[in-house]
Amino acid sequence: MAGERGLKSYGLPGLQGELSHVHVIPKRVELMHTQIGTYFIQEAKHLDFSALLKLTMSNTEAEQLTLEDDLGYVEEDPNPLKRPASPSSSHSDQAPYLSHRHAKQNKKRAMEKAQHNHVPSLRILEEYVQLSEPIESHLVTKSLPATKGAYRALNERYDKDARKEFTLEELLHENGFTLIEWDGRDPVPIRDRHGLVIAVLGGRPADISYVQDADAIYYAIMSEGQHAKFSAKASQSRKGAFAALNVGVSYGNGQERPSRLNTGKHAAMLERLVSNPALQRIAAFQSAVFQLWAPRIFAYYDAHLKRLYEKLLHLTRLFPRSIFPCSAFNFGGNVISYKHRDVLNCPFGWCAIQALGKFNPKRGGHSVLWELKLIIEFPHASSILIPSAVITHSNLPIQPGESRVSFTQYCAGGIFQWVDNGFRTEPELYAEDPDEYEQMQAKKDARWEEGLSLFSTMEEIFAQNID
Repeated sequence: MAGERGLKSYGLPGLQGELSHVHVIPKRVELMHTQIGTYFIQEAKHLDFSALLKLTMSNTEAEQLTLEDDLGYVEEDPNPLKRPASPSSSHSDQAPYLSHRHAKQNKKRAMEKAQHNHVPSLRILEEYVQLSEPIESHLVTKSLPATKGAYRALNERYDKDARKEFTLEELLHENGFTLIEWDGRDPVPIRDRHGLVIAVLGGRPADISYVQDADAIYYAIMSEGQHAKFSAKASQSRKGAFAALNVGVSYGNGQERPSRLNTGKHAAMLERLVSNPALQRIAAFQSAVFQLWAPRIFAYYDAHLKRLYEKLLHLTRLFPRSIFPCSAFNFGGNVISYKHRDVLNCPFGWCAIQALGKFNPKRGGHSVLWELKLIIEFPHASSILIPSAVITHSNLPIQPGESRVSFTQYCAGGIFQWVDNGFRTEPELYAEDPDEYEQMQAKKDARWEEGLSLFSTMEEIFAQNID
């Protein structure tokens, strides 16, 4: 099976001539998940987004799913549905009846799952890790632009092409990039020169209900964006020509301590999205992928964030089963990001990016990772996890008449610094304990190396549940 999933070189249809820098990741099983996901969207493209939003608010099944269910491969329904489905529903619009006692038991189990990390089973490690075919790169991760102390990345340098929309042909022919043809489902790790897994194409579960959930969230984000009526100023930023809203716990940009972001007049809208069971399922899956492929970094996040929540009791997790404390919604239907890095995120941490929309992933919406010189097909309903603070990333334009939005999860590196400083800012630490301040300053020289040591090799990832 491993041989069947190896990378093969092909020419890319529709471009002039044969391209040597094109790699295809073959499908393990010929299923119809991509066609099904596309079919939902094409059939529903003329429907009212307001009506579709109601479909996302009435299902409780997602709470009962385990991460083992979503990380495992489940046989898909081969019969395409002919309408957008509500989150996680299969054949009925009505949630199954639960007795009061069973409902309480399910809630208790859900709470217990939310409070404990999911340790991947041997089956998951064999299926996801041992049989995966990594993308090899020549990147020296140590050379990436982290600051001294490694709680954030260096600021971006001026780039005259920062807002340029590159074409696929331009990057392949003129800039020496490699195209990765990815089905959006099978997980594919990316390794640096020393064999460390520095990013992962996380994919998605094979269960068709997951695609239905992604469809529902796409329509929900589109509907909410239409009703929000963002101003022209709000719809333009250094990241792209689209409106973006952040929600959750963060630290930086003038905050005195880690706190929940002020979402102003959009608070109710963001609460609707965050409380949506379909989005909670996607957030949990991304977190599980993070834990599987970067277990030591995940443990670092977990240890620091637990201390944060114990110290500041008014702060809680944004999603009950996700490690990430903050997320961003990118609205507007044409979410194509410019070249950028998210410099306030933890440099050795990962940001989870979810693509959503009705677009042809072979013609647009690709994820471009500049230091790695990779162009990755990024289909609807799929996730990619990267160290977004130190890897420059962008998207290729989608085609006229198509639409794309996105959802990301991340963590500001300043949270970790505040916790390490004994729940104090650097000025507070200096004023209250000069000796401890000097010790923390001395540790900064080695922190980037310590952060790099948290990345794992494939062998280490597979061995995490073997010892």
